[in-house]
Amino acid sequence: MEFVPLGEGTSVLIGRYEVRARDYDKWLRATGRVWEGKPAFLIGGETAAASVSQENAKQFCGWLTLEDRSDGLIPAGAVYRLPGAREVRPAQCLGNLQHGRQRFRVV
Repeated sequence: MEFVPLGEGTSVLIGRYEVRARDYDKWLRATGRVWEGKPAFLIGGETAAASVSQENAKQFCGWLTLEDRSDGLIPAGAVYRLPGAREVRPAQCLGNLQHGRQRFRVV
């Protein structure tokens, strides 16, 4: 995953692209879950994950945090999370400027 600054004067980074279906599938397999309501159009791994509940998205962020810490990709104090209320609009603008609709990103 690639991250970019959310905006001017902030240390918050956000995923440049939406979470891919293949990354979300990896979490599902690792945790023994099933993608309830998975859209039929999600046939490729590069497609953005869609029809993901907020609770599952939060759990994915927690799992990804632990995975990336374990692999040494992020420092001990760093965490992945969903954008907060004040970050949603800048995140949507970033998505629109870069490649269309914003779906499911991690901060």
